[in-house]
Amino acid sequence: ALGGYGGAPSPLPPGGAGGARRGLGGCEDSTAQQQQRLSAQQQQAAALQEQIREKQERKAREKAQREAEEAKEQDRLRREQESIRAAYEAEQARQQAKEQ
Repeated sequence: ALGGYGGAPSPLPPGGAGGARRGLGGCEDSTAQQQQRLSAQQQQAAALQEQIREKQERKAREKAQREAEEAKEQDRLRREQESIRAAYEAEQARQQAKEQ
């Protein structure tokens, strides 16, 4: 009889033909082994997500630091340019005063 119906014992393992999953070396995986493997995979995935998050945070910090340094340099250049302009205008005023 097929599948254990009608008296004769079933030739199939418990759970039918696709019963227990077979792992490496043909060993049957128990539910506990499957759960352990799943747990390990979840831990691995969580660790990868943490690494990705840390890398993104580091890149964001580096970008912010670069932008701050660039802003500081722009500010320094602007002040230098204003100083040169003020000196030039003062010299122009002096020249005009001499001419009058």
